[in-house]
Amino acid sequence: GKTALAEWMLFDEHILAKRPRAGESVLDFDPAEAARHSSVFSHFLRVPHAGRLLEITDTPWGDFQSDANAALDGSDGAVIVASASDGVQAGTLSSFKYCQENGIKCILDL
Repeated sequence: GKTALAEWMLFDEHILAKRPRAGESVLDFDPAEAARHSSVFSHFLRVPHAGRLLEITDTPWGDFQSDANAALDGSDGAVIVASASDGVQAGTLSSFKYCQENGIKCILDL
């Protein structure tokens, strides 16, 4: 979800020429990520949008909650992406709480 959102943002701004597809991530290029079909490392990207430069951090999840929280340090805001089919999980609540405790504005995206 998070990586797909980041890749669609890149595609929408014509940075990626190829439409993002499930199982074919451009950001998750490391062999460990490709094998898991999920992020293991945080990815930092810049997306120009409406005359501004958005700095996006695509973070790993699950076993890597502390890495996701560390990547939030210094952020102005966060979009917490949760699976609509899985619903809000413990990690979702943990990230939301971390944002609240550290004054980071956040949006929940299902």
